[in-house]
Amino acid sequence: MDMQSLAVGMRGAALIIGYLGLIVPLSRGIGATLSLQSPSLTEGSELVLTQLILLNVSVVIAVAGCIVCWWRLRLAGVLLVLAAVGLAIEISLGVERNQPFFWLTECLPLLMAGGLFFGSWQLERKRPRKWPKRPPPKN
Repeated sequence: MDMQSLAVGMRGAALIIGYLGLIVPLSRGIGATLSLQSPSLTEGSELVLTQLILLNVSVVIAVAGCIVCWWRLRLAGVLLVLAAVGLAIEISLGVERNQPFFWLTECLPLLMAGGLFFGSWQLERKRPRKWPKRPPPKN
């Protein structure tokens, strides 16, 4: 297996993990945004609003990372790692129990996809150049 096919395989795995990893945060972001319109959020609404903004910004960054990955692998890796960090901060602010479970289900897939994009970018950078053939020496 050469480096090019390994890089393509890593990119494909990162795409699958990244898109599947977006399902939980995206559905949670949509649900939290829709529940914000309920009148029950009167007390402690500043923290809830901060969490909601952080969640939605992280989801938008992750979606942008999954879209950008078709053209720029390094940028996609940076965006997915930033989204994973944002989700980890948001989980730390709001979840009192089972934080490791939420970190594993929401942050780890995006972190893995970002790492795979970085690895694929590194392998594509290191691929050997094809030098032009020299003419045979004249005797």
